[in-house]
Amino acid sequence: KVANSIANMICSKILEVGGYVGGAEIQTEAAKRAIEINYLLIPIILSAIIFISMCFYDLDKKFPHIRQELMDRRKKEMK
Repeated sequence: KVANSIANMICSKILEVGGYVGGAEIQTEAAKRAIEINYLLIPIILSAIIFISMCFYDLDKKFPHIRQELMDRRKKEMK
């Protein structure tokens, strides 16, 4: 909920800085650019960041070891 609120706040601020006027039939070029930033540029940048971070995701390799370690701990606790 907090992240969604922050995202909405940032998008609204970008539109405000771009001069977007809700309900206006014609928007300025700056307002159109702000809309493009919100719906094209920001998602592309965030997708690239997510893709890069997922390249370093190695939990799949570590998971069997972690699971075995947890099972060993449980066995010790049951004794």
